[in-house]
Amino acid sequence: MVARNITVGQSVAASLQAPNVFTIAQDLKRMQVYTKTDESDTGFIRAGTEAAFQVDALPNEIFHGRVSAVRLNSYTVQNVVTYDTIIDFDNPDEKLLPGETAYVTIPTGHFEDALGVPNAAMTFAPPIPSAELDAIYKQHHIPVTSYASHVNGHQVVWRHLKDDHIEPVDIRVGISDYTVSQLLEGDLKEGDQLVTGTATGGAASSGRGPLPGRAPARR
Repeated sequence: MVARNITVGQSVAASLQAPNVFTIAQDLKRMQVYTKTDESDTGFIRAGTEAAFQVDALPNEIFHGRVSAVRLNSYTVQNVVTYDTIIDFDNPDEKLLPGETAYVTIPTGHFEDALGVPNAAMTFAPPIPSAELDAIYKQHHIPVTSYASHVNGHQVVWRHLKDDHIEPVDIRVGISDYTVSQLLEGDLKEGDQLVTGTATGGAASSGRGPLPGRAPARR
């Protein structure tokens, strides 16, 4: 029994809806996590996908389960659309209790032995006038889709060269963990220094800019 909502001798009145007298858990050794997943992720989540989660009561333990269903009914909160995703898991020691808050991780992709590009590098653009920036893109044969629409994962990153020169590189990326993205296409190699931000203010010219913050492309 999880909850008892009445006491002995209490009057129970049922009008249009029967009162909830008891809440009974069928089996605490097999439980479910109800989690809200963003609409942008639901297309990659399938029944049977492995998931991991943690709870505040046991912060040093990671629990594992599998997605059993993604509910079709959506919820919109502050213009964010989410769906209920159900995760089944075993609880043989009954460590986990009903109603606990879970922090869930559901992998939506996996890759090995691939070059990873820092996501921060894909949001950087040198602080120079747009007309001059467009001229640099044309000089390096960067297509408009890479720096404007980003269709099919096309992006522009800026590679750090000697003497603090930088140059744009056209790339195409795949899946991401929100920190690093998989490189699918592009003239990058492991160890290349990519610009992720500027350390000082000021204007840049002809592909040369302020001292940049850098991160390496890595496997």
